[in-house]
Amino acid sequence: MKAFASLALTARHETRRLLGASGAAGIALLIVAMLLSGYAAPAWQARQHALQNESLRLAEEWKARPAAGPGPLAPAEQIRRFHDWFPPATQTVDDLRLVAEQAQAHKVALDKGEYQMQRDAGNPLLAYDVVLPVKASYPALRGFVGAVLNAAPHAALAELRMERPNARNTTLDARIHFRFTYRDK
Repeated sequence: MKAFASLALTARHETRRLLGASGAAGIALLIVAMLLSGYAAPAWQARQHALQNESLRLAEEWKARPAAGPGPLAPAEQIRRFHDWFPPATQTVDDLRLVAEQAQAHKVALDKGEYQMQRDAGNPLLAYDVVLPVKASYPALRGFVGAVLNAAPHAALAELRMERPNARNTTLDARIHFRFTYRDK
């Protein structure tokens, strides 16, 4: 027994002398990694098996789902549905009220404005142009324009011009041109 203990002690000292402290630490880390992988591998395999089962179940559900519908819509029906998405032209008053409310909320003074309803020949949609000359700071203008566009998805910013009268002035002279699109009926 003493001989075996002596032999083990000698082997340990020779290994330490040959490998050095970093080599011994590397071997210790390798042993720890092997133990951990033996401990964690079953959990990883169980997780992989569960994911494979879920993937197969979802694939079966996808195959068994009902068909999406009768098929693609005819182009005329697609255009009709597109036009129906726009609000009726009677909503212009509500949209002007929205513009005024957003201007007041963002401290943008609306002294005057130009309003014009347009229809292109052969197009069932109406374009309502609202041109507003305003004076305000840049953050106020940006907030106002963004709020109007977010609140009215049928509105577009057709033009935005900003001028600063002098370099020291924080108030901008701006011209904001919104275009609201409506269906005729």
